[in-house]
Amino acid sequence: MSKKQNGNRNAAGKAQSDYAKSKADQKSASHFARGGKKGKKQQWRPGQPVSLPVKIVLILFIILMALSMMLPSLSLIFSSSSSSQDQQQEQSSDSSTSSDSSSDSSDDNSVDAIDARYQALVDEQQKKLDSDPSNLAALLNMGEDYMKWGAALQSASSSSSSSDSSSSDSSSTDDTAHATDIFNQAIATFDKYLALNDSSAVKLEKAMCQYYAGDTDSAIATLEALTQSDSNYGPAWARLGILYQAKGDTDSAKNAYNKAIAVEPDDEYGSKTLAEQQLASIGSRESAPTSSSSDTSSSSSSTASDLASTLSSETDTGL
Repeated sequence: MSKKQNGNRNAAGKAQSDYAKSKADQKSASHFARGGKKGKKQQWRPGQPVSLPVKIVLILFIILMALSMMLPSLSLIFSSSSSSQDQQQEQSSDSSTSSDSSSDSSDDNSVDAIDARYQALVDEQQKKLDSDPSNLAALLNMGEDYMKWGAALQSASSSSSSSDSSSSDSSSTDDTAHATDIFNQAIATFDKYLALNDSSAVKLEKAMCQYYAGDTDSAIATLEALTQSDSNYGPAWARLGILYQAKGDTDSAKNAYNKAIAVEPDDEYGSKTLAEQQLASIGSRESAPTSSSSDTSSSSSSTASDLASTLSSETDTGL
């Protein structure tokens, strides 16, 4: 093939190639123009209506913000309410407990409850004595149980009389008689013990039972005999002084108190302290100005009350 023919072919091929490229470029430009027009986003402008989805999102956002701001206040409100309810429940519970406790205490101090409680204790000691009548421990425990029983009855009777002014005299008399009978049981039990074993402490308890049973003269006689048989026993002198003082025999009371101080200088049983306190009380009353008969009566009543309180703390009977 000649060079001229080859040149013509090349020229024709180039022309076709340029034409195809030109067509492709036009197509691409046309496609780009259409695509660019479709892909262009529209921006929201003030005054234009907001679409429904956007409205929903905005409303939810506002609600969440409001709730987040209200949470601390709501928490405080509910906390205060819960605390108030808890306090009311606690007060109600305390009131109920106090009422129940008061009711139980009242029931425990009734005559029937006292009898049941101490009768069980006495019966327990009686079983031991049935198998061994000379059981000293059982006799001593029974005597002391009777003594505490009588003291509890007298205390209950006194409380009932002071709190219920409408209670009948016969009922009060019956309770006093019942307490006296229990104290006499204690005296009889202590006598059984003393028949088997001599004891200054038991004689002292017997004397106190005689006094609580209303027989002050017998109680004084028992203590006078005790101070003769055991003259160095301080508690006997101290209690004797109290009983003398209760009868109004101040001089004998002073002598007994001074004797208690002399025989018990180390205050082993507390007799020295008790005697000194009573001597100071007597001295205070004697140094007071002379008073009218009504004041004297009031002073005597106060003295009797003080002596009863002293005996209660010394004998641990609660009277």
